[in-house]
Order: sequence, then C-alpha cells, then structure tokens
Amino acid sequence: MFHISEHYDVVVLGGGPVGSYCAFLSGNKGLKTLIIEVNDKLGGQPLNLYAHKKIMDFPLYQSITANELVKKIDEQLHSVDNVDIITSTKVDDFEIRNDLIYFQIKNLKIDTKNIVIATGNGVSKPNLLEIPGANCDKVEYFVKPYDHYDNKHVIILGGGDSAVDWANNIAKHSQAKVTIIHRRDTFRATGENVNELSKNKVNVLLNKQCVKIKDNILFIKDNVSEKEEKLSFDEIIVQYGQKMDINPEKYIQKLNCSTGNKIIVDHNQKTNLNHVYAIGDACYYNNRPHLIIAGMGEAAMAVNDILIKIRNY
Repeated sequence: MFHISEHYDVVVLGGGPVGSYCAFLSGNKGLKTLIIEVNDKLGGQPLNLYAHKKIMDFPLYQSITANELVKKIDEQLHSVDNVDIITSTKVDDFEIRNDLIYFQIKNLKIDTKNIVIATGNGVSKPNLLEIPGANCDKVEYFVKPYDHYDNKHVIILGGGDSAVDWANNIAKHSQAKVTIIHRRDTFRATGENVNELSKNKVNVLLNKQCVKIKDNILFIKDNVSEKEEKLSFDEIIVQYGQKMDINPEKYIQKLNCSTGNKIIVDHNQKTNLNHVYAIGDACYYNNRPHLIIAGMGEAAMAVNDILIKIRNY
C-alpha cells in the first residue's frame, strides 16, 4: 500500500493527530499524499507524552485516551489507498521552483504541489535523570499501560503537573505502590492535583535529591538534614519535563513567524510562501485555541484551499 513515489499533490510534515487527519482528508479527496514523521511511528506528542491519559475535550467522546484516539485516526488514515507514509525522517529544508516544491529525503528526490506543516511544538526529548546508575532498563521516561505496574513499587520523579498526574493515575488505575519524589519543598503542580495524592495513597517525599541507583535501590538525600535514605523499587518514571530541539528546520527562516517561533497563517492556513500551509500547534493566529480539534479544523481549511486552487488551474 505504501510504495513511495516521487511526485505528490500534498506532503504533510508531521504525523501527530492533526497531521494524520490532514493526510486522510487530502487522500480522501483524491489527492496523492505523503506524510512524513520524525519519530518511528505516527502519533506525535499525545502518543509519546501522555498515551494513557484521558482527553476530555474531543468531540463525540466523554473521554478517550490519547492512545485510543491515535489508533482511531490511524485506522482512518489507512482506509485510503493513496497516502504514503515515511517515518524516522525529518525534512530540514525545501525549495520552491515553478510552482513546485522540491526536497530530498533518504536519497529520494520528491516534488509536491503543496506542503502542509503540522510539526506541532517541534521535536522534543525528555530531560534525563543524570545520576550514577540511571542508565538502566528500570528507568523510564514514558508511561506504559497501567496494568504493567500491578504489584510493583513505582517511583515517580518530578514536581510538575505531569509527574503528579501520572502518580495519581497509576495509583488509581493499577495495583501499584506509588512514591513521588520532588527536590523542592513544594510541588509546582496545581493544588487540586496535589491534593489528590493523599486521596490516592501516594507516598510523597519532598525536598529530596536523587543521588545514585544501584541494584534496584534508589539512594536519596534530604536537602535539609543531608541524611541519606535507600528506597527499593521496581520501576522509576522520570518526569523532569521536555527540552525542544534547538536546531529548527532551515525552512523556518523562510517563513513569517511569531515571537514564539510559530508560523503565521491567514484564514486559509496559508503562510507567506506560495503552496505552503501550517496547521495545529505549528501555526499562529490571534486567539488560536490549544485543542486537537482546532488543528483538525485547520487541516480541513488547508485541504479545502488546495482543492479550490487545483480546480481553478
């Protein structure tokens, strides 16, 4: 099904929910479409950062996990037969000549009539736990399905909303013993989430520094007394936040961007470059809502404009 050709009507950069939905719309309208994703599979940040958390603001569902939503969008995408997919690939730059856009990936020269940028907030990587022994298979940065943690002692490191959310969710949805450790004396997370920790019987350790890991033992030190403690564990989940790729794509320099490096678009999602569109969290316009469904509406606007343009040729 996914035999890669060299000529496309539309190339979508980014395979998160918004980019995947855009590729589906484009393919469903009969346009030869290619979607290119930097990670090894489609799904974007929802799949990589909060796969098992519930999304409460997506239409038709009272709640749905990011993993379930990505699966449904992927099934929809695979229902059309004129969409090609390339993963583990980043498009760094492109050139526009004679109303066609040219670029090269994996020794393949590609041209397209239109590009839709759906790269979200960019490529991000988790901030690492940098202590002796942290480079082991018991230290994770992404949460697995809840039943994976049944009958285990899970330690979560961090003090922000993600760390506290995961501590609450794992405690509620598995048979795990959960401990959360933060290096400061108060959490940065919202008070409501912090209050849930005691209700969910999460063991809270504040003002503690992680020192080292050895043989499934985490050594921590109290920041005030400097007393050292040992905690046995089965899994450690590090939630120290994400860092963005500090080397943005070269094509960004050709586009008009906001102060936050978001691509400025008009009401049809068009950028300042002919045949180049931006949607989802990659784009900027006044009062843009930070919602997946907003990005999907933007995908519809971009594909609609492309169709009108093609019909007028």
